Amino acid sequence: MRKRSERVRRTNSEIIDRCLVVVSTHNAPSFMDCFAHTFMQHDPGYPCDLLVWDCDNRPDEASFVLHNRVSSIGSVLRRPNVGRAQAGYQAAWKMYPKYKYYFFMHDDSAFIRDGWLADGIARMNDSSVENCLPEEIAALPVGKVGYCSYEWGTLDRYFRTQYPAIFRFLRPLLEEHPELVGDPDKLVFQHIADDKVLYSNECLKAMKSIAHIERYRKSDGTPSCPAINEWFAKHYPGRGFIEPQERYNGACWEGYQTWCEFLNDIAPVRAGFRSHNLVGDGYSQEELAYNSFWGSEKVVHFGAHNVFKRIAQLVRDDEDSVRKHYKTHGVPNFLAGLVHYDVYREENRRCYRNS
Repeated sequence: MRKRSERVRRTNSEIIDRCLVVVSTHNAPSFMDCFAHTFMQHDPGYPCDLLVWDCDNRPDEASFVLHNRVSSIGSVLRRPNVGRAQAGYQAAWKMYPKYKYYFFMHDDSAFIRDGWLADGIARMNDSSVENCLPEEIAALPVGKVGYCSYEWGTLDRYFRTQYPAIFRFLRPLLEEHPELVGDPDKLVFQHIADDKVLYSNECLKAMKSIAHIERYRKSDGTPSCPAINEWFAKHYPGRGFIEPQERYNGACWEGYQTWCEFLNDIAPVRAGFRSHNLVGDGYSQEELAYNSFWGSEKVVHFGAHNVFKRIAQLVRDDEDSVRKHYKTHGVPNFLAGLVHYDVYREENRRCYRNS
């Protein structure tokens, strides 16, 4: 068992050579219990401090876990349950702007291996370049490392496999409204799941902000960018409210969430940085399917779609049943152990095949 992290720090001095680990949580005691357990169990390998946002948790078990167990390993601060995880990332960086690195993650996550942070920082500072990158992109410094990243590509296709890219459906919107991000044909970026992602301070400063849905919500609850709302309402009408429902309703807020994820993907290159995947050149869902916990080599996010599917295979149950029970107290801890075991087994198989 390793020593707990220090409290988050305010300073007027130079950049602190540490990483701030940031997570927001809302009424998820079983997740945070697992998070705290695995955080203490696995050495990050690099100095870090932990900040947990208490987003309007109920004054029952959720608050008890936060302000007793979690507060013993880091700082727990309150903030409103608005803007989802991305708003929590932005608030942490703005409040504590002097850390050298920031590791942002979701609360339904667990650490499954020592060195989970040191490996990401080493990856950020290595000299490797993904295959097929244009020279002008390859020359950029790395400012973002995704722990579950797709391949590099254009808006339409990935470079390595030539499979259709995840945000290709946005092309009609970008062509209809070039004022949003400019010429869609010039976009080159890597889609990175922001449930576990590492940024450098320099990259965040150059980006200026992390996109989140609250910045598109006016004080009267209406969306501030009608063009985006109207386009999603017309073409993807099912993308309606998201949690908390009492705040995000009456517009295509799930569409705005998708839009913000897209903005955060293209932001590093537009700010003069590029990204890396923690392992290799980025994952291809079409190649890997759901027979392994790809993207969970160091940290697992239980909310990832491939994680649910792989767990269902291993426990020989259907995915809906897994989703129904995974929030039960103690279950996330069991699942973290299951992922840990399966990741090691897959790595041993790969080493054997390559020997």
